Amino acid sequence: MPIYEYQCRACREVFEIFVRPSSTTTPDAPSCPSCESQDLERLLSAFAVNSAATQKTHLQQARRLGAPEARDRKHAEVEEIRRIEAEHDH
Repeated sequence: MPIYEYQCRACREVFEIFVRPSSTTTPDAPSCPSCESQDLERLLSAFAVNSAATQKTHLQQARRLGAPEARDRKHAEVEEIRRIEAEHDH
C-alpha cells in the first residue's frame, strides 16, 4: 500500500496520503488537510533506504536537532537544583 506525497497549490502545505487498494470503487480525490483544496501536485518520493550508514546519519541529525532542547532542559534542571538548595540554606 503506497504512501503518496502531495503539495497543495493553494496553501503550499506538503502532506502524505496512505492509499488503500480498492477493487470496487475509485478512491476519492485527496484534499489538503490544511485548507481542504483539491488543487494538489503529487510529488516524487525518494526511496527509503535503510542501512547502517543511513541510520547513523539520521541519529546524528536527530541529536543535532535535539541539542538545543537538551541543553535548555539541562539548564532548567540545574536552576531548579540551585533554587531548592537556596531554599534549604535559609
